[in-house]
Amino acid sequence: MYRALSAYCLLLLCVLHCKSACARLSTRSPKPSQSQQTGRRRSGKVQKNIGSVISRIDADSDGKTTVEELSVWTKKSLKSVHKREAKDRAKLLDTNEDGKVTWEEYLKSDVDIGAITEEQKKRRFNHADADKDESLSHDEITSMFHPEEKPHMHDVIVEEYLEMGDTNKDGSLSLEEYKNKLLKGGEENQKAAEGFFKHLDINLDDNIDREEIKLWLTSVDSTSLGKQQAQQLVDKADDNKLKLKHRNLVEKAKDVKDDVKDVKDDVTDVKDDVTDVKDDVTDDVTDDVTDDVTYDVTDDVTDDVTDDVTDDVTDDVTDDVTDAKDEL
Repeated sequence: MYRALSAYCLLLLCVLHCKSACARLSTRSPKPSQSQQTGRRRSGKVQKNIGSVISRIDADSDGKTTVEELSVWTKKSLKSVHKREAKDRAKLLDTNEDGKVTWEEYLKSDVDIGAITEEQKKRRFNHADADKDESLSHDEITSMFHPEEKPHMHDVIVEEYLEMGDTNKDGSLSLEEYKNKLLKGGEENQKAAEGFFKHLDINLDDNIDREEIKLWLTSVDSTSLGKQQAQQLVDKADDNKLKLKHRNLVEKAKDVKDDVKDVKDDVTDVKDDVTDVKDDVTDDVTDDVTDDVTYDVTDDVTDDVTDDVTDDVTDDVTDDVTDAKDEL
């Protein structure tokens, strides 16, 4: 049944390829190389294909893809895969090419349907043969190989599970029976089995009964898988949006941090300029004051010396004149 996930995986791969191609073409050179031109053409083709897929998913053509629309499309895709598988198996098993597969034709093949004994295989074949014509059509082949898709097949699968695992024949599976009889794998799988068992044990009686096995089969049909995968895809898209938003916030925070650093550098430069201005002013004031003081002191000294010299000369002249008069 898990091969049916290919349709869903194809969509994801297309989206991822489109994103990758667009990213490679985001940086344009003046003269794109031949490989770049090829990449752009491929990207355009992928985008066109993605647009075609999205338009088919968008049932109401509102430009948005909802979980419900994705569920419907995924379910349809899974069923389409089942039909292709049935057609391929019919071609492989229908040795007489009459368009149907008989029990004898199937028995001659080595195609595995999951059943172990020939009795189980025959029982599943008979239940899949809905019209009881002792052969399987394409749709009945799907019932045989994908019994989870057909509710009338669920009882057959429940019987197979109980026959393989219910060792004490109480009509249910305990954890030990489930692990020892139905589960293949190492210690890691054994641990995973405990979680899966608890998930299936809805009534919490430490056993998986018939109805709980049927509920599990319903949970893995194309309808349920379609809903699960659609929700996962939407959640993944939302998660990517959150990651993108977080990355943008981180980048913005880095830009703000860089801006703050630039402002700090500018403030430092202004401080340096102010310091230079202060130094220039101090030098200018010091020079001016020094010159003024020098001039003042020089003037005072000059005046004093002049006064002293004048007084001395005047006194000497006066004395000489007086002496001259006395001699006369």
